[in-house]
Amino acid sequence: TYEVTAKIVLPPQYNPVRPMTATLTIEKGVIDTGAGRFEATSAIYSGEAIEPEMLRLPDGVDVDYFLYYDAEGEELDEIVGAGEYTVEAYLYVEDPAHYVIADGGDVKTATFTIEKKSLKDEATFANGTLIYNEAAQTYEKANYDKSLFNVAYTYSGAMKNAGTYTATATFTLKDTANYELKGTNTLT
Repeated sequence: TYEVTAKIVLPPQYNPVRPMTATLTIEKGVIDTGAGRFEATSAIYSGEAIEPEMLRLPDGVDVDYFLYYDAEGEELDEIVGAGEYTVEAYLYVEDPAHYVIADGGDVKTATFTIEKKSLKDEATFANGTLIYNEAAQTYEKANYDKSLFNVAYTYSGAMKNAGTYTATATFTLKDTANYELKGTNTLT
């Protein structure tokens, strides 16, 4: 706010005019953030925290911080696991002495979805040969990521005598919250 005084100087033949004073207010510039949006609102589970990014923010506006909420509305430090989350981006103006964000434009909200990671053909189980040794034997030669799966082996009979047997490996996921198994979970 400024006070402005106008002093009018007239030739001597005119009556003098008293100085006039007025108040001049320069309002802060208003920045519209309506075009600002989140870069992506979905991802596939990776085990890493999702770090949202904002696009199309006008010059002079940036993200101050993000808040994360789970489906029940509980505030989180980060979003990692498969599920649906609400993310709020709190915006600020870089020059608050001269600009403000338009009403309602200082918080952007979006729903983020992290999909389960699909696993397919993640394990192998090949034919093999055992040597007769007079004792019942097992064949546990599946190749798989032990951090992702549990495996149970079954056999078509006690593998004690010479002959051909069927061994089956059945895989189950250790983490069903973040992974889903596509295809078969049994290899013979």
